[in-house]
Amino acid sequence: MKFVYPWVLAVLMCCVIIQPLAHGAAPAQTGVFNINLSDIRIRDPFILADQASKMYYMYTQSGNRQNIDGLGLGVEVYSSKDLAKWSAPVLAFERPKSGFWGGSDIWAPEVHQFGKS
Repeated sequence: MKFVYPWVLAVLMCCVIIQPLAHGAAPAQTGVFNINLSDIRIRDPFILADQASKMYYMYTQSGNRQNIDGLGLGVEVYSSKDLAKWSAPVLAFERPKSGFWGGSDIWAPEVHQFGKS
């Protein structure tokens, strides 16, 4: 039964993060794209290409950037116009400090726009 939790967490996180996109709103943007891709310390991100806003959104586990790989703090999202320069990350999901049913591991969710074919 323990192996079901990461799968359930991934589905729930996708629902939470994607819901704003279903209404035509993109994730928060800073408008300042001054971080080079080579300066971002992450692994295994998921990138959503939003055709409506002509933006890319890169989802990643927030512990990667903070060099705390063993602790799943939450999920952050970066935005970019060209996949080379990125905005500062915005927290998309924060794991509760205690009582979180999903355990300590968090991965970047696969994200898709809801209702798009």
